[in-house]
Amino acid sequence: MLLPAHFSQVASHPAATEFSPAAIIASNFVTGSASSVQVSTFASNKRAQAFICNTPPSPTALKMVTETAVAPWVSACSNSAPAASMVLLLAPILTIKQVVSNKSVGNLPLLPYSSMVANCFLWTAYGILLQQSKLWATNGVGLFLGLIYFLQFIKFSPPKAPTLPGSIRQHAQAVSVIVFGTFGWCAKCYLTSQKVSSWPAQAAKLVGNAAVVLCLVMFASPLSALKTVLKTKSAKSIPLPFTLATVLNCFLWAVAGLKDFHDFNVYFPNLVGLGLGLTQVGLKLVYGDGPKSGTTMTKAESEVELSM
Repeated sequence: MLLPAHFSQVASHPAATEFSPAAIIASNFVTGSASSVQVSTFASNKRAQAFICNTPPSPTALKMVTETAVAPWVSACSNSAPAASMVLLLAPILTIKQVVSNKSVGNLPLLPYSSMVANCFLWTAYGILLQQSKLWATNGVGLFLGLIYFLQFIKFSPPKAPTLPGSIRQHAQAVSVIVFGTFGWCAKCYLTSQKVSSWPAQAAKLVGNAAVVLCLVMFASPLSALKTVLKTKSAKSIPLPFTLATVLNCFLWAVAGLKDFHDFNVYFPNLVGLGLGLTQVGLKLVYGDGPKSGTTMTKAESEVELSM
């Protein structure tokens, strides 16, 4: 973000008497009373910049600009993160097509798909509460796809298949608890908040924490895979293309969360996922597809980790 060296006294500028949005933004910027949205708008508002002349801005204004400025490479990572997530969200399509074609789920577990629905729902709700479009739009698509995967899976799955794990009903109940619990918590925050404008931020705290916890729980699957690799001295169960896509996805979201959103709930689980992904890549390079591995591709597919 390029800033002029000096700023005008907006009140003394003849055009400021019009009280246009541009004048208000420029005035608030100079005095340091601009909101973060106005500071961001200032950078692209040519009329607001037209009010700038020779008066230094307040320290508050400079601090706000520094905090809201985003480096080009950070912006590139943040803008690329949703596309990287799409690759992971679309990955199970081939497996589901095989299930539909065979009219059987075989030995595949239901857990990756039920957890995908719950995980994407929480992140969609979190993004909506924070008005962060990259979060809610990306995970909204994931929620839609997850529901399709889930419904197609249970259509061809016996009610008590030993590989699910648990029953279909238990999976549906767990997802329902998360969904209705989130709606209930948001309703409570809305009804008990003293200011109507403050309840989304209050609700987002618990929803974001729940999303992070669920992400960490989902990391149990790749951890189990790592244990198998170390035991068998074979990394055949690790699908390298998918793992590399996961590493890229986690890296992009970690950068976005740390440098763009400044949100612990976004960058922390993705840093954990990035570490696990790099560990899997390292094991793949060290052990390769050793002769002792009996793990099938469907097993590897079941170890999908979806971070954002």
